[in-house]
Amino acid sequence: MGWIDAGGRTVGYATGDLISNPAYAIESIIRDEVHVERDLTITGGVVGITDIISTDLINDSDDFYNGAYYHNVDTDQSRLISDYTGSTKELILATGDSTVAVGNHFYLTNVQCDISTATFDAIGNTTNGTRKDWVFAKSINAKVNARDILEQLCFESHCMLFKSYKSYKLIALDTGASIATFATPLKETGNPKMAVRLTPLESVFTDFTLFYGYDYGKGDYSKKAFCNRYGSSDATNLGAAYKTKCENAEKNYLQKSKWEYSADWIYDDNTAAYFLQKIIRDFTIQRLQVQYFGNIESHIQYELGDLVKINYNYMIPTGKNNSSIFMINGKTIIPDAHNPAVKFNLIEMV
Repeated sequence: MGWIDAGGRTVGYATGDLISNPAYAIESIIRDEVHVERDLTITGGVVGITDIISTDLINDSDDFYNGAYYHNVDTDQSRLISDYTGSTKELILATGDSTVAVGNHFYLTNVQCDISTATFDAIGNTTNGTRKDWVFAKSINAKVNARDILEQLCFESHCMLFKSYKSYKLIALDTGASIATFATPLKETGNPKMAVRLTPLESVFTDFTLFYGYDYGKGDYSKKAFCNRYGSSDATNLGAAYKTKCENAEKNYLQKSKWEYSADWIYDDNTAAYFLQKIIRDFTIQRLQVQYFGNIESHIQYELGDLVKINYNYMIPTGKNNSSIFMINGKTIIPDAHNPAVKFNLIEMV
């Protein structure tokens, strides 16, 4: 994981450290398993142990592999690639591989991988990241699609991963300071192009159980965390405030509904409680969902994960109008020649 401290990046981890934070586990999957080229052979070069030629390389554009990592299967060496000449398919290693030879097999990682490191570090940095104390681990002992792993990692860390143009961004599903206020939805025949509804009642729960700490020998989960109106498994992290949320959900919605989940990446007791905190916070109430159409000029710059307020008292209830924080969780540009617009889906954060 040489990328973790490359270019002066300081997050509390260094090259060679074990990745246990979910943000950097997600980054590793992207860099080391998604943006890769495999089954490559050294076919020439090996000049001064830093110049390597491989006609197996797919791309022939100069500098295409700059910043990628070379991993030699035969010499067990990994090196950063500092330059690439496309016409000759020649890689220049930042540091030589002293035992490299023609015929060696290798693969490349971090190929053309654009990561918004600031968004990942805001979550994983050991000093001030929003998930700095979360500890993840899992043995992957069978072939699994990388996208499935990323989805599971995101869910269990309560984060959202998306691409902004070419760059990957990771956003914690938490409230925070708004960066803008939406106040002028487009209108059609005099009516605002805006819709407001509550999250489904089926998404409100009153009793929460998390199974975690998978035991590969037994083939089952060895630990359980829970919280409901009567008690919890962790008086410190799931104390009175969270029991009250469960109790209020029963009273306010006149229902009892059980939420259960088996977490494959969580084995740490505190992390299990932190995850349940987020789930209880978000799923013991109904939250506002808003569909909002705005003009291109004033809205094109806002992206998935951005936090905004909505100031439109004709449709947003008193107490929430220009007060509640909403996260953009959907964005569609409508390139209509006569009435271009940006359609946003937003959800209230608590």
